[in-house]
Amino acid sequence: MKKLNQPIQTASRWRGKQGGMFVIEALISVLLFAIGIVGMMIVSAQGVNQVGQSKARNDASYLAGELIGDLWVSANPGATPAVNLSDVDISAWNTKVINGSVLPLGSTALVTYPTNTRVEIDIAWPDSKNQGVQHHYRTAAEIAKD
Repeated sequence: MKKLNQPIQTASRWRGKQGGMFVIEALISVLLFAIGIVGMMIVSAQGVNQVGQSKARNDASYLAGELIGDLWVSANPGATPAVNLSDVDISAWNTKVINGSVLPLGSTALVTYPTNTRVEIDIAWPDSKNQGVQHHYRTAAEIAKD
């Protein structure tokens, strides 16, 4: 049986027991939201970096293919070697690689002819984020006219 003299709990007494809980809940929610936003920014930054590296690889592939195409067109089947640097303007091609117009500054290219009909191309470019790290694109082709 209840005593009639006991005071009824009012909203102000209830608020006293809960005092500050809403603020803590709000701060935790803001913290979780901020962690999510920072995570999305990190993923976005990594995506931008990967796109840049992908573009550099694609450009190096394009440049190597361009040189191979020029060599193929200028190949002299009766000459030894069949691929001759003097027939192709390699300096203009090398300028595209080195001067930063296509690939980043500091890029290098090495073109070798191990056999009469084989050409090997190695294009290197510096990493935009990690100084001292170089990426390479290497390709080889057999060039001969029948």
